[in-house]
Amino acid sequence: MRRGICSLLVASALALTLPLALPLALTLTLAGCKGPGRDEAKKAEADTLQLEAKVLATVGSRAITVGDFLEALSSLDDVDRARFEAPARRKELLQALIETEALAQEAIAQGLDKTPAVAQELRAALRDAMLQEIHKTVPRPEALPEADVRAYYTERLGSYSEPERRRLQAIVVPSDRDAKRAVSLLGHEPSAAQFGEVAKAQSTDASAKSGGPVDLLGDVGFVSAPGDDRGTNARIPAEVRTAAHALKGVGSVSSPVAAQGVFWIVRVASVSAARARTFEEVDKTIRIFLAQELRVAAEKKKLLTLASEAKIALDPAVLERVLRGATATHDGGLSP
Repeated sequence: MRRGICSLLVASALALTLPLALPLALTLTLAGCKGPGRDEAKKAEADTLQLEAKVLATVGSRAITVGDFLEALSSLDDVDRARFEAPARRKELLQALIETEALAQEAIAQGLDKTPAVAQELRAALRDAMLQEIHKTVPRPEALPEADVRAYYTERLGSYSEPERRRLQAIVVPSDRDAKRAVSLLGHEPSAAQFGEVAKAQSTDASAKSGGPVDLLGDVGFVSAPGDDRGTNARIPAEVRTAAHALKGVGSVSSPVAAQGVFWIVRVASVSAARARTFEEVDKTIRIFLAQELRVAAEKKKLLTLASEAKIALDPAVLERVLRGATATHDGGLSP
């Protein structure tokens, strides 16, 4: 029964000529013909190749095949591919292929392919095509061995740790006298709202003038302990940073700290404890990085091979002019 259905699907797919039906027919063919026998698999593969070779349209001397159409469809990203799910939209895609080919042939007939700009674009396209071929030799991120990814994580565990960070509320005033007044208004262990009220009334910093909830007034963000660059905060001077991390914890308030010509009083609003990011949290990021490193290495290896095989010649005189900072003239030439 399965063989009969498979044969029917293949026969139907091969008989189709409308572009809107071909991708669906091919999908059905591939999905429905995965029989247990090797002969059936080979037959299904042969039928698929035969289907892809069918001609959808002819533009001048070039034929646009089912394979061309499917390649154009698969090259689209997920969003654009979804736009061509409807049969009418797939006809539009085929029409776009036809128009592109017609314009390209006319451009060649007029010699536009010989112009410097087009020649440069062609070289760039060929370069990109070659890079894609090189990248095919490199495993995709998800295919990298887990042991290699874990080894990279373990060797650099320190870089995946996050330091303790303290979120601060601040009152910034211009003089020691103003600072002492603010301290007297705060009282002992003020709440976030009480600190915000004093910040609103006394502080000159923009964080106290935001108009937000009173318990958030004076908020200047997180900062790590001195010496740890992973938690720096440009808004908070080094002296204030040191004083903040000398406090006991949430709710603690500092004495006035002189920094950059003003006086700061800070309260620890919250503490983000130090932690190490787990392997599971960074697994994908590491895989993408390692795959990119392998791509770069493969590109460099290929370029070294090409450089050793190619005959490269430089004109020392022209090169010297360029390296000395030659400038472009109005007619496109170089002048010292």
